[in-house]
Amino acid sequence: MNNRLIYSVILVSCLSGNTLVSANDRVSGERRLYIYGTPDGCLVQLPSPVDADDKLRWKGPCTNEYASGEGTLTILDKNGKQKKAYTGTMDRGEPLGRWNDGTIARKTENDNIRNLEQPLAAPQGVSWPTIYFDNDSSRLSFQALKQLDDLIQKMNAMANDLKISVSGHSSASGSIDLNNKLSLFRAMVVRDYMVAKGIDRTRIKVFGKGTTVPIDQNGIADENRRVTFSVSSAKP
Repeated sequence: MNNRLIYSVILVSCLSGNTLVSANDRVSGERRLYIYGTPDGCLVQLPSPVDADDKLRWKGPCTNEYASGEGTLTILDKNGKQKKAYTGTMDRGEPLGRWNDGTIARKTENDNIRNLEQPLAAPQGVSWPTIYFDNDSSRLSFQALKQLDDLIQKMNAMANDLKISVSGHSSASGSIDLNNKLSLFRAMVVRDYMVAKGIDRTRIKVFGKGTTVPIDQNGIADENRRVTFSVSSAKP
């Protein structure tokens, strides 16, 4: 089957409403590129195949049905959770630069962090809050300050020096890089407030998880803009 026929088959499938189609397209250097169709009919090319249940989204221009120019390519799993993302320039559907460090380079690290964390077993009389934030903000609200003051008081009253992880999260709106940074800033703001109120800094570890742990399928709910707490079993 020649390239023109492959392209035609893919294009027809794409325009008929399929969210994901693939085929070997061409060899670039020593890499074989795989074509995938996005829901808006744009074609993208990747150096390796994605999982059968994955879906691809491209936010950017298309030229002759191929993704081109500046934009963001996101790979989602069957539950709609982000697996990988690329923000940069595409040429005939092929990403020209590196994939976003915040979603790929730290993916294994985030997985390891989740494996090290355990569900927080709160001592009697202690409730562990979820701290919520406004859109595109790391500012602590009045309600958040009250929640943290209550938590700090109870932590200071504990006989043990419980170490906790403070994890920042964000909604899926905005760029991947901004969401990664914003989630970390949110965790750092919470930590710094707790330290200013007398909690030993060595008892707190902070993580920015971006959009990797959404509370809804699409990750766009306001409640995703949050900071959560868990036991830190990671060694210093």
